[in-house]
Amino acid sequence: MPKSVRKPDDEIKEVVEEVIVKKRSVRSVARDRGISKSLLYKTVLKAKEEGENVKYKRNIGNRKIFRPEQERLLASYLKTASKMCHGLAKIETRELGFQYAFVHNI
Repeated sequence: MPKSVRKPDDEIKEVVEEVIVKKRSVRSVARDRGISKSLLYKTVLKAKEEGENVKYKRNIGNRKIFRPEQERLLASYLKTASKMCHGLAKIETRELGFQYAFVHNI
């Protein structure tokens, strides 16, 4: 179970507007709404820089290294190898991924 539950984007937008428009302090709003003050501070700075067209979307997920086609080819190779009773261990799979990335200059 996660340590904290993420707030919806529309709620983050309301809180940021409360800080910017109503001129309330970041700490008091964060305390009242139960949001991390550092997250709120960073989001307020971003909203002030970008103005009206700020997005409150979070970066969820890992950074992608391979393109989808490359990832599909690597996955099909691993599946084929495992069907031929040559399944790779976790470390060997990582080494293969590194070699594949090195060959393709990624």
